[in-house]
Amino acid sequence: MLLQALPLSIREVAWIRRVHALQSIKFCLLLHSQTRSESFTSNEWKMLLVLSESYPHYCPYGVILVHLTSLSLEQCRQLLQDAQRRGTLRQAIEPIRYVIKALRAKLRPFSLTVSSLYGLGCLLSDVASNM
Repeated sequence: MLLQALPLSIREVAWIRRVHALQSIKFCLLLHSQTRSESFTSNEWKMLLVLSESYPHYCPYGVILVHLTSLSLEQCRQLLQDAQRRGTLRQAIEPIRYVIKALRAKLRPFSLTVSSLYGLGCLLSDVASNM
């Protein structure tokens, strides 16, 4: 409701800022992969893209798993709910944790990191905001 009451130019500015942030992240990562000897694996790219699409918000584990596996969103959500009920969430998100571990080192030169929000998902952020 409040957003509809704002003048169009303010909504446009907010949209442009969000798109600019997203594009800046993708551009930096692309540059990094082309100029450094280390490159991103397929799963690392998938994780980066899904996290940058959610930026500056967190991305739920279910959405990340969809991109890392061949499961549907509903299947991923069910898998995570079952794991949470059984107390095995840590094992269920192991593919995500493995990719996060590898990504952190590669994102460090950009002062970027991936934070895991246990029970929720992951968040792409700059290192300075985590201090």
